[in-house]
Amino acid sequence: MSTKTANAREHHLKCWSSIFTAVEQGLKPWEFRRNDRDYAVGDVLHLHEWNGHYTRGTLDNRMGKPLSFRVAYILHGGPWQQFTGPGRCRALAAPRHAAWRIFKMRGCSYPEIGRACKRDHSTIVSGVRSAERRAK
Repeated sequence: MSTKTANAREHHLKCWSSIFTAVEQGLKPWEFRRNDRDYAVGDVLHLHEWNGHYTRGTLDNRMGKPLSFRVAYILHGGPWQQFTGPGRCRALAAPRHAAWRIFKMRGCSYPEIGRACKRDHSTIVSGVRSAERRAK
């Protein structure tokens, strides 16, 4: 259970359309981001759908109404290194597989994802299939 604290801040963040849809449908109940804004438990994230295009002369290219969520937990300690490291931590399996599925949906090949995540492509195939089963 998270409660709003006096120090809670609001963050407006762009979110790719395909990922935004997964969040909106409840398929992706977590957010994986670099902590470049000093996020804290209790902060509010406003995810704005974004198609990746800037319109000349326009500062705001966000689309539609944002989805808003309160930060309930932060995984510290370099999660990208944990995602790509040799460890087989059970707690990271589902988010890791979901991330691989998103990369695949964005057009990356299994070997490309495998190279980026330091895994064999057959491991990526298995993880993506696992994420697809969980998404149904």
